[in-house]
Amino acid sequence: KGFRRIRLTGKELLEHSYWDTPSGREQAAKWKELLDRHSCLLFDSSGLPPEGEAVGPGLHKRRERVAASCGALLKALLESGAESTLLVVGGDTLLGCMAKLGVAEVEPLCELETGTVMSRFVRDGKTYHMLTKSGGFGQETLLADIAKKIRKT
Repeated sequence: KGFRRIRLTGKELLEHSYWDTPSGREQAAKWKELLDRHSCLLFDSSGLPPEGEAVGPGLHKRRERVAASCGALLKALLESGAESTLLVVGGDTLLGCMAKLGVAEVEPLCELETGTVMSRFVRDGKTYHMLTKSGGFGQETLLADIAKKIRKT
């Protein structure tokens, strides 16, 4: 459907400061260049081993770490000049992203699809647009349908 999919690794998702390391910053810069060349880039955070197969934090802690890491990646992309409409799936992920970005307010603008809201937020004097969606529901073609709507605007 035109999306480039990047599966984030356990290291990228669970290490608190990965995106602040030289290798993390280098990876984010490569993905920013990829984003400049492709209209739709999807970061898949489902690449963790099942809880029982991994040594490390419990499920709640893993969710917090994944959300914070996604926020840190988003921050790195925005700070490198990414100019895209964002889509954040899941309330925990949204809270983690907004915390890492230092954003306390998101202004809803309209509902594009059932349960999928276009909003905006301001960070460092710049306005960004973001779609938010709860996880776990929506038709199979939802992401493609939304991308088509955004491209028309």
